[in-house]
Amino acid sequence: MRKNKDMPLWEQRQISPPSIYDNLIMKSIEQANGQYDGQGRYATLIVTGCEDISKAAHVISSLRYAAFRHFVSLTADKQRRWDGKYDVQFTVINKQHARRHIRERKRY
Repeated sequence: MRKNKDMPLWEQRQISPPSIYDNLIMKSIEQANGQYDGQGRYATLIVTGCEDISKAAHVISSLRYAAFRHFVSLTADKQRRWDGKYDVQFTVINKQHARRHIRERKRY
């Protein structure tokens, strides 16, 4: 077995342990009891207390990557709080159901 540093980057990603962002994606699905609404959306969660806008952008980027690994989509928005910190509000979306919803909406 090769050491991690000798492996190509794509192999390192495959054996990496789940990140906190993977857990947040799964928590959104669990909060909705695995059931999505009519538009394919699971529960909306908020990550609070990002020190600045670059940290909030990093959280959104990491959430999008985690969503990609779980074969779901994601909508996220950063909001500035009264104390200058940022919150990231995100919703996980079931891709297949959302696509079906958009196709049906365009028919009418």
